[in-house]
Amino acid sequence: MIVDGTEEADLWLVFSVIIRKINVISALFKCLNLAVSLFSIKKRTSFPLYVIVLPLPPQSDL
Repeated sequence: MIVDGTEEADLWLVFSVIIRKINVISALFKCLNLAVSLFSIKKRTSFPLYVIVLPLPPQSDL
């Protein structure tokens, strides 16, 4: 099947945007999950464990 070059490029653009949005949403959910778990840990213990988790690797696809 022969696809026009511009049509294929548009398709790839849409696809990459969708993938990026999925990555951003999953990253947000990870942060939310982390915040909830840290909050529950902090309620149970007086030691601030969130200091250990702060240096997270940077998200390259944001």
